[in-house]
Amino acid sequence: MAGYEYSFSVLCENCKEEFSHRMMLCSSVNMDAASGMVSDFLNDRLNLVTCPHCGASFVYERPFVAFGIKKKYAILVDGSLDGKPKILGRARLYEMFSLKMRFRRVDFLCEAAEKARIFELGLDDAAIDRLKRTVFNDSFFADKREAMVLFKSADDDTIVFEYRDYLGNVIEERSVGMSEYSPSGEEDSCISDGLILWKRTD
Repeated sequence: MAGYEYSFSVLCENCKEEFSHRMMLCSSVNMDAASGMVSDFLNDRLNLVTCPHCGASFVYERPFVAFGIKKKYAILVDGSLDGKPKILGRARLYEMFSLKMRFRRVDFLCEAAEKARIFELGLDDAAIDRLKRTVFNDSFFADKREAMVLFKSADDDTIVFEYRDYLGNVIEERSVGMSEYSPSGEEDSCISDGLILWKRTD
């Protein structure tokens, strides 16, 4: 894990007011380390800021790397919010880690945490993404805003997905039987994009 404390300007994702903030920002996390940072990352509590105007809490997005040597994966949050992958960011992953690892590039920290939860459980993220798309397309929401769906957890019988609003607040959970999970059986080591799904709920 690496991070440093500094002051920066933040635009609130809820009320759109700008404010100054000072905090320790984490830029990487070693998933093999037993630390509070690993727990915060997996539970989407890393790099959280709170707006002093409206009280909304949300993740401050920045370039970030999560890696697990034991499970052989590395995930880059490269901040390419315009949809254009940053080739230098991808190349940096190849330089930092073994080519036998699974590499993923995502845009948001919550996607990186989702991928890490999947890999830490020894699951195939492509198979989880296929299930996620099915569950998402069949979903209905009580909340009348945009919502996203993310993998939360799994056990021997059930896979759980969470629906969240644009601030990351959980709207509801949906479960799928483990019998629906069908991995391809093929390990890959290439860079691939994350799959985050958004849907208007009104």
